[in-house]
Amino acid sequence: FMLSASPVCIYSRNAKDGYRISFMSGNVRNVFGFESAKFLRDPIFWRDRLHADDADSVLDVLANLHEHEKRTIQYRFKLGDGGYCWIYDELRLVRDENGIPSEIIGSWTRIDEFKRTEANLHRMAKVFLNVSEPILIEDLYGKVIDMNMEAEKVYGWSRTELIGRTIKTI
Repeated sequence: FMLSASPVCIYSRNAKDGYRISFMSGNVRNVFGFESAKFLRDPIFWRDRLHADDADSVLDVLANLHEHEKRTIQYRFKLGDGGYCWIYDELRLVRDENGIPSEIIGSWTRIDEFKRTEANLHRMAKVFLNVSEPILIEDLYGKVIDMNMEAEKVYGWSRTELIGRTIKTI
């Protein structure tokens, strides 16, 4: 029951043979809109649903997993409704008793909200850095922890000189 209610999908794939998925947790239907059997029956089902801009880098991580053993990657994946979601894929290479790569165990977590928040933060950072008014951000003790470029111009101090100073000393 726990796995079926989880927002995280667990999978296993062959470390050779085109990285064919050999196990997919049943909750994949609730999370991504596909029955687990789709992933198991069609060896290229997962690969065909990777976003074109992400596919090469994702497949490169799989191809080079033998060098790193554990990796995490983020990529877009086409859902059952035709839209895309963001996946955080954490994977680990398992070797047999002779040290030969045999399977890859992993988990998929949807990170759509995280990616939206990340995009908003980048947008706000651009506004903060490029606004034509000086802005200083201070911590609870009144020490400057960040500033925009206009603050450097207005106060005549470099970022390095201002960070850590209190507002009173500027």
